[in-house]
Amino acid sequence: MPEGEADSRVGQPRAKVLPLPQAAVPDQDYLVWAYQTHVTAIYQYVYSRVGNRPDAEDLTSQVFMKAIQGMRADVSVPELRSWLYKVAQTTLAGHRQPGKIRRRPCGSTPCSPPCRIHTGACSSSAFCVVIR
Repeated sequence: MPEGEADSRVGQPRAKVLPLPQAAVPDQDYLVWAYQTHVTAIYQYVYSRVGNRPDAEDLTSQVFMKAIQGMRADVSVPELRSWLYKVAQTTLAGHRQPGKIRRRPCGSTPCSPPCRIHTGACSSSAFCVVIR
């Protein structure tokens, strides 16, 4: 049926169907810029939540690996940073699931929270397994 003709089933003219606009796909330079600009802030945020360097580094890398999948180049810097914080929150939520086994550096006397491996003072080079 030609555009603008009345549809006999509905009695109204047919609407023109427009394609959805394509989001601006970031190039490699944009991804490098976004990482270099925001990695310190995201790392500090993640570290403040997990409290140890190895987990914070791993989780920060996971945040940016997830972010690459959905990053757009047509957003402002504050929008990008806000979205990266949301990706970090989601990543942290998955990290904190009950019953998940985590490794963390041990150096406290005694382990706090108590780990399943050590029953007293731990050496600074040991890793404890914490099940929450």
